[in-house]
Amino acid sequence: MKAPTDVIPHLGAPHHYRFGYSAQSLAEHWFAANSIPSEVAAVLATSSALSGATLVDAFFERSIELGDGKRPSQTDLLAIIALSDHLAILAIEAKVNESFGDYVDDWLAAPSPAKLARLAHLCSTLGLDPQNVGGLRYQLLHRTASTVYEAKRYRAADAAMVVQSFALQPTGFSDFCAFCTALGLVGTVGQLTQPIDCEGVHLYLGWAQCPVPVAA
Repeated sequence: MKAPTDVIPHLGAPHHYRFGYSAQSLAEHWFAANSIPSEVAAVLATSSALSGATLVDAFFERSIELGDGKRPSQTDLLAIIALSDHLAILAIEAKVNESFGDYVDDWLAAPSPAKLARLAHLCSTLGLDPQNVGGLRYQLLHRTASTVYEAKRYRAADAAMVVQSFALQPTGFSDFCAFCTALGLVGTVGQLTQPIDCEGVHLYLGWAQCPVPVAA
């Protein structure tokens, strides 16, 4: 990709790329920075383990298999970042005013063996009880678990899933905090959580508040 609009063919639908929505905001912000954007770098810098990270490579709309052969999780941006002596994984979930999708209870309104097996697998990865996640947003579960799976694939010991918000108010922040709480963590704007061990990966969560896009 050489320009922000090059992401369009990889979106679920071309109309997802428009002013005021996350796909366009994310692409333009990362292309303008041509590096880890300053707001995201500032969040990473709150952890001694990820401070000073530099961008090696980044993939928009990265499809990540969840290990069950069903529909993959599509991460808005997956970055390979370099630390002093090893690589790490950074997954970005971009939001403007969009929510994190269905609650797990709603996603399971029509349960199937495949859905129940997927939920059990995701919860096992994240150290959660499938019986106690009904009030969490399903998107946060599979985006975060997929971050762990990519870290394992790259043999990376550290990984972070960071929400990059372009909203005037941090839309969805309460859902993010509820997810963090379920993992035994504290969600804070502009700061990484403490790490938790997920299948041998040191996993961090974070929230980066970015400037609201202005129409040209």
